[in-house]
Amino acid sequence: MADPKDYTNSAVDISNPPEVKAAIAELQEWKTRLAARDNDIAKLVSEDLAKDREWARWQVEDLTKALRAAIEEHGGYQDIETETYALFQTRKTPEYDAQVFTEKHPMAVQMVIEQAINKDALKGLIKGGILSEQDLIGEGVITYKETQAFILSLPEPKAD
Repeated sequence: MADPKDYTNSAVDISNPPEVKAAIAELQEWKTRLAARDNDIAKLVSEDLAKDREWARWQVEDLTKALRAAIEEHGGYQDIETETYALFQTRKTPEYDAQVFTEKHPMAVQMVIEQAINKDALKGLIKGGILSEQDLIGEGVITYKETQAFILSLPEPKAD
């Protein structure tokens, strides 16, 4: 089994607030109930079970929305041991400035710049030790665009 993920370095406002932990527990309870209903329905489909299953699906959907709101209000939650995550994660995507690169590295322009920086060629120069990624970041050649992703990963519920 792979090591559990640790979002400590990329999570936005991870503070494991009790409000988010309670929302996770309630969502997990309903997901377990839903899994149990799915199991029951697979054995014997009755109208009552089908209605309860549909109700559980609505509960899971509503509680997932409430959990997201709790994370936005109170901060993210992470329990590495149980592999329970409910957080927003920051993702960084490098952006390259051809004008700055041209000014700082005129000797390498023909190898790297087409209409924009050839990212693979630049990565090759970095990997080959010709240029330093940290220097390029410091010079403003490489900048990072940050986006956020909502991550909700709970242990699989165990049906009865």
